[in-house]
Amino acid sequence: MSDIYTSVPYAGKNYMVVRNSKRHMYLHDAQRAWRSGCLDMATDLHLRAIKAPGCAFEHRMGVRYA
Repeated sequence: MSDIYTSVPYAGKNYMVVRNSKRHMYLHDAQRAWRSGCLDMATDLHLRAIKAPGCAFEHRMGVRYA
């Protein structure tokens, strides 16, 4: 069951997400922007990720988004 979850690094932290979820994709892009020095874009993508569905902990507790 752990195959559906993955850890995504962003700015020195790791976020547990559902693999291929919107949150996963936004965090992946945020990390790329952060490493490239595009800090405004990285911040925007990180905020989008936090608001997007795909948190591994919520998923394990049974939270599902329509």
